[in-house]
Amino acid sequence: MPEQNQRSDFKWLNKLAPCFAVNGNNVKVIETPKEFYSTLLNCIQNVNKRIVLSALYLGTDELDKQLVNCLNERIKEKGTELDVDILLDYTRGSRGEINSRTLLAPILKENPSNSIKISFFHTPSLRGVVKSCLPARWNEVVGVNHIKLFIFDDTLVISGANLSTNYFEQRQDRYMSFTNAKSLADYFQALTKTVSSFSFQLQPNGELKLSEECPHHPVTGNFQEYAAYVRTRMQPYSLPYSYEDNKSQSILQDWNPFRILFNKFFPAVTPQICENMSNDNVSSISPAQFAIKSDCDDCDTFIYPSLQLGCVGITQDENLTKTLLKLLPENTQTYFTSGYFNITNEYSKLILDNKSQFDILVASPDANGFLGSAGVSGKIPSVYVQLTKNFFDQVAEKKRNDIKIWEYMRPKWTYHSKGLWFYDKGSDLPCLTMLGSSNYGSRSVHRDLEAQITLVTTNTGLMKQLHQERVNLFKHARPVTQSTFTKPKYAVTRWVSFATAILRHYF
Repeated sequence: MPEQNQRSDFKWLNKLAPCFAVNGNNVKVIETPKEFYSTLLNCIQNVNKRIVLSALYLGTDELDKQLVNCLNERIKEKGTELDVDILLDYTRGSRGEINSRTLLAPILKENPSNSIKISFFHTPSLRGVVKSCLPARWNEVVGVNHIKLFIFDDTLVISGANLSTNYFEQRQDRYMSFTNAKSLADYFQALTKTVSSFSFQLQPNGELKLSEECPHHPVTGNFQEYAAYVRTRMQPYSLPYSYEDNKSQSILQDWNPFRILFNKFFPAVTPQICENMSNDNVSSISPAQFAIKSDCDDCDTFIYPSLQLGCVGITQDENLTKTLLKLLPENTQTYFTSGYFNITNEYSKLILDNKSQFDILVASPDANGFLGSAGVSGKIPSVYVQLTKNFFDQVAEKKRNDIKIWEYMRPKWTYHSKGLWFYDKGSDLPCLTMLGSSNYGSRSVHRDLEAQITLVTTNTGLMKQLHQERVNLFKHARPVTQSTFTKPKYAVTRWVSFATAILRHYF
């Protein structure tokens, strides 16, 4: 039975998320952007029954167009036999005259079928005067669909990467495929269809129309009614939630006057967050107990999906991440990474207070995705330098010599990977990893729609893959020291340093 192969020290995960048991031999770590792209093309060309694509946006360069052409050709070949669901973000997918909508609309024109649905999620936080005043690109800071997953029949590919040429060439992310994983693929397909049910639907003429299933408009309707509807629809995929009107537990609890003003326009539901977690009382986090769904008799790998949409009070991923960071045992090794290192104050505190040794990999200024951006956004790499410096100082203040910070530096490459790898006492191989869309920052927790998985395995081959993945990323790393911040490229102007306290909640 799968339960017999579960690691007892991580069984508490069964209280926080659904569990899917698979054979580790059917799990593959994809190492490079080019391999990621070729995997997508190959899967599309051979798919027979269903395709699910979820990302922030679809790019408009040649590789992106080739992907769309490949998709369109396969849809024409299979006809109504192929169930197609594509989920992107409303604001990012509508940016510019040529965008995700203009690239995908021809598929609907050329293949009139009820089996094709192309949806665009619109955050309910972008409304009123803010929606009217914020221009394209800047309106994306309010919140977006950030889920990155791709399903082809019974194969799932999960990643933090978008469907864009830079993610297919020289933008390093993480990617993992699961074959013969029907139950896991079913879960994520159902999740995508559910999100689509309260999103906007692309029409053949390129216009967007709110799903007829959704009784509450995310922009012009009542925020609380829409939020309650979303929570109800998402209930089967995450835990029950309890709510209380307690300002001290606001999901936007980091105080500053700008956020108080901003939140007048962005109402939020207040979730009750679990505190004082331990192995002894973790069962009290929720009365829910998910059954393990298995696709094999010799399962040795367990997948726990977790979701986050903080603006409406869905905080499953946050609760799971906080619990994991709190319960990591002493004398163990944890590697943690985020291409946009802006972890929340709670996550920072849990890492600083934890007795596991941490090596943290961040993007260097040259590897930051905002490098070279025009206008104010060109200063964002400096914001992340300041955030890294702030955490570096906290580590020094705590005298945690076993917490080390590294930066990813690779000529002509940018860095977008996120997640962690956990090595148990005395082990040279990781038995747990977290992978998905979350950057573990304020916007991942409070604003964006996120999904990631926590994978626990006893499969030695898979553990070796995870270890090699981690090693390959750290090959391009160099340590961050006090002298790092004295170099010219790490200089942060006074106004950027001041603004970081505000900007960190939106990037």
